[in-house]
Amino acid sequence: MDTEKTFKIIKEMLLSINISIEFIHQLEGISIERDVLLNNNIITFFQSKQNEIKECGYSSSKLTSLHTNNTSKQQYPGINMLRQLLKCNNYKLKPYVKSMGYDYSTGKKIVYRYFIIVKINNNEELNNNNSDNDSDDLST
Repeated sequence: MDTEKTFKIIKEMLLSINISIEFIHQLEGISIERDVLLNNNIITFFQSKQNEIKECGYSSSKLTSLHTNNTSKQQYPGINMLRQLLKCNNYKLKPYVKSMGYDYSTGKKIVYRYFIIVKINNNEELNNNNSDNDSDDLST
């Protein structure tokens, strides 16, 4: 997979949501409002990048966001495409919910949902997978 082309695509995708970066290490710690990724214009722009992503060496068998019917089959295609592309490059979209109190007229909780881009360490990923397997062994 061509990491330079992939970074260029990620950079363009982030630029479409008004986030500008120059180097891949600047991804870590960026927060993205969830509602921005649900915007139809953003989803359409992300869909236009499907062929470029496939040309970088990613296949639709690995990334479900590259399927031709992903907008009809997936609930959040914009979030999925960015999340899957970042995960292939050792980054993760970590959900973050910020409570802003309650609406006094309805009694509903007011929350803002964000995603924070976090670097994935391979050791942490292995430890998480091993701890999941260990808990399965104890139940048998």
